[in-house]
Amino acid sequence: MAQLIGLFRLGADAELRYLPNGDAVCNLRMVYNYGKKGDDGYKPSQWVEGSLWGKLAEALTPYLLKGKQIVAHVGDVHITSYKNKDGVDIPKLT
Repeated sequence: MAQLIGLFRLGADAELRYLPNGDAVCNLRMVYNYGKKGDDGYKPSQWVEGSLWGKLAEALTPYLLKGKQIVAHVGDVHITSYKNKDGVDIPKLT
Protein backbone atom coordinates (compact mmCIF):
# COMPACT_ATOMS: atom_id res chain seq x y z
CA MET A 1 0.00 0.00 0.00
CA ALA A 2 1.43 3.39 -1.02
CA GLN A 3 1.66 6.11 1.63
CA LEU A 4 2.55 9.78 1.51
CA ILE A 5 3.80 11.70 4.57
CA GLY A 6 4.81 15.33 4.39
CA LEU A 7 4.11 19.03 4.68
CA PHE A 8 1.05 20.11 2.69
CA ARG A 9 -0.68 23.42 2.07
CA LEU A 10 -4.48 23.47 2.01
CA GLY A 11 -5.87 24.59 -1.34
CA ALA A 12 -9.38 25.22 0.03
CA ASP A 13 -11.22 25.35 3.35
CA ALA A 14 -12.03 21.89 4.73
CA GLU A 15 -15.57 20.72 3.99
CA LEU A 16 -17.48 18.91 6.73
CA ARG A 17 -20.45 16.74 5.82
CA TYR A 18 -22.43 13.97 7.44
CA LEU A 19 -23.28 10.56 5.99
CA PRO A 20 -26.87 9.25 6.27
CA ASN A 21 -25.81 7.11 9.25
CA GLY A 22 -24.58 10.26 11.06
CA ASP A 23 -20.82 9.77 10.62
CA ALA A 24 -18.87 13.01 10.09
CA VAL A 25 -16.48 13.27 7.11
CA CYS A 26 -14.12 16.18 6.43
CA ASN A 27 -12.77 16.46 2.85
CA LEU A 28 -9.38 18.12 2.27
CA ARG A 29 -7.74 19.44 -0.90
CA MET A 30 -4.00 19.76 -0.36
CA VAL A 31 -0.93 20.52 -2.45
CA TYR A 32 2.47 18.90 -1.92
CA ASN A 33 5.62 20.61 -3.23
CA TYR A 34 8.64 18.44 -4.04
CA GLY A 35 11.97 18.51 -5.83
CA LYS A 36 14.12 21.45 -6.86
CA LYS A 37 12.94 24.80 -8.14
CA GLY A 38 12.70 25.01 -11.91
CA ASP A 39 13.78 27.84 -14.20
CA ASP A 40 10.52 29.63 -13.39
CA GLY A 41 11.48 29.75 -9.68
CA TYR A 42 8.76 27.32 -8.51
CA LYS A 43 8.99 23.78 -7.17
CA PRO A 44 6.84 21.14 -8.88
CA SER A 45 3.65 20.35 -6.99
CA GLN A 46 1.13 17.54 -6.70
CA TRP A 47 -2.52 17.91 -5.64
CA VAL A 48 -3.78 15.40 -3.09
CA GLU A 49 -7.29 14.76 -1.78
CA GLY A 50 -7.72 13.42 1.74
CA SER A 51 -10.38 12.95 4.39
CA LEU A 52 -10.82 12.83 8.15
CA TRP A 53 -13.57 10.83 9.85
CA GLY A 54 -15.63 10.97 13.03
CA LYS A 55 -14.91 13.21 16.01
CA LEU A 56 -11.51 14.14 14.58
CA ALA A 57 -13.23 15.58 11.50
CA GLU A 58 -15.68 17.59 13.61
CA ALA A 59 -12.95 18.92 15.92
CA LEU A 60 -10.41 19.96 13.25
CA THR A 61 -12.60 21.32 10.42
CA PRO A 62 -12.83 24.89 11.84
CA TYR A 63 -9.01 25.15 11.86
CA LEU A 64 -8.32 23.69 8.40
CA LEU A 65 -8.51 26.83 6.28
CA LYS A 66 -7.19 27.62 2.81
CA GLY A 67 -3.48 28.45 2.81
CA LYS A 68 -2.66 26.77 6.15
CA GLN A 69 0.26 24.35 6.25
CA ILE A 70 -0.32 20.94 7.80
CA VAL A 71 1.65 17.75 8.27
CA ALA A 72 -0.36 14.80 6.97
CA HIS A 73 -0.07 11.05 6.57
CA VAL A 74 -2.05 9.90 3.54
CA GLY A 75 -2.46 6.11 3.45
CA ASP A 76 -3.72 3.94 0.57
CA VAL A 77 -2.78 6.46 -2.14
CA HIS A 78 -4.41 6.15 -5.59
CA ILE A 79 -3.33 8.05 -8.72
CA THR A 80 -6.05 9.46 -10.97
CA SER A 81 -5.97 12.25 -13.55
CA TYR A 82 -8.07 15.15 -14.73
CA LYS A 83 -7.96 17.46 -17.75
CA ASN A 84 -6.98 21.05 -17.07
CA LYS A 85 -8.47 24.02 -18.95
CA ASP A 86 -5.97 23.47 -21.78
CA GLY A 87 -7.02 19.82 -22.20
CA VAL A 88 -3.81 18.38 -20.70
CA ASP A 89 -4.08 15.29 -18.45
CA ILE A 90 -2.82 16.14 -14.94
CA PRO A 91 -2.12 13.34 -12.43
CA LYS A 92 -3.77 13.65 -9.01
CA LEU A 93 -3.25 11.55 -5.86
CA THR A 94 -6.37 10.53 -3.95
